[in-house]
Amino acid sequence: MRYLVKQLAGTRTVAEALGVSQRTVERYVKDKIRRPRADLAQRL
Repeated sequence: MRYLVKQLAGTRTVAEALGVSQRTVERYVKDKIRRPRADLAQRL
């Protein structure tokens, strides 16, 4: 997730690309969430 944030220059663009909220992406970056849901894991 951190890699995507760096490549796409922000949490908002990553969130839009993956179909999740910006806050969810921020939680992944801060290690509040460690494993993605099954459907999100496929999109990654």
